[in-house]
Amino acid sequence: MDKEFNLQDYEGKVVKVMPVVRTNGFITDPQHEAAFLVGPATNNYSAPVGKNGGIICPLNRSEIEYFEDPSKSGMSHKSGDLSPYKKDNNFWKTYKVRLDKNPRTLKLDNPKEYIEYKLLLANSNAIAPSPKESKRKRTYKYMIVSEDHEVNTRLSTQAKLQEAYKFFGKIEDNEEEMKNFLKVYGKKVPEDAKSKWLKDQLGLVISENLGAFLDIAKDADRKTKLIILEAVDAGIINKDGRKFYLQGGEALSAPGDVPVMANAVKFLKAKKNQDILLEIKARLDNAKD
Repeated sequence: MDKEFNLQDYEGKVVKVMPVVRTNGFITDPQHEAAFLVGPATNNYSAPVGKNGGIICPLNRSEIEYFEDPSKSGMSHKSGDLSPYKKDNNFWKTYKVRLDKNPRTLKLDNPKEYIEYKLLLANSNAIAPSPKESKRKRTYKYMIVSEDHEVNTRLSTQAKLQEAYKFFGKIEDNEEEMKNFLKVYGKKVPEDAKSKWLKDQLGLVISENLGAFLDIAKDADRKTKLIILEAVDAGIINKDGRKFYLQGGEALSAPGDVPVMANAVKFLKAKKNQDILLEIKARLDNAKD
């Protein structure tokens, strides 16, 4: 039996309905005009229909009773108005929720917006009940984001920013360290780059790609990656696309592995390959002199 429903239990509770934006081979920028819906286009959702052609009611029995009681809900619905079986003027056959490419806020203590919320959730192939669930189906077009989730996301981002700037503070007085960090990130760094420019570039990485900044900051293989990149610049290691090779054409990886950066690092860190690593370091030192 359904628990007796009371809209007052949802006082102050808010959710957002947000687009699930996916990139593809043609559009790689999630901010692109055509990444979700173009211009004023909309998606309209109504109560789902079952295999037998009958309407699947988004509300349970207790909710229906509540919204059909004007003294409780403040709405004009009367007994039987919200029944999915009503033959004439069936509410669910005509009622639609229109969504566009912009986030939509729903206050769950508002009767109309609560019904819209439940109707959207009933469209379980198109509306994900949470951001986590949104990754599980390609058919999801929107996701329900709770206020708690947004708060937790903001707090998580703040914690990551604090961690990033703490690391930034450790290297901001060392031009060489800042240059090395940016090189590992993939940034072309001029040899005469000044401290002000380096700090600005690191700040941009934090603001534009916080996750990548922290990945590099925590990367135990950062120094080995730097050696590989500097050896490429010095002509000691050859790079073909994403693959790395020694000058003689030998792949910078164990037999059977593709010599991409991760496998090149593993190769140079292997005990049996320390002579190769030492030779690369020596040649780099000579190139810098």
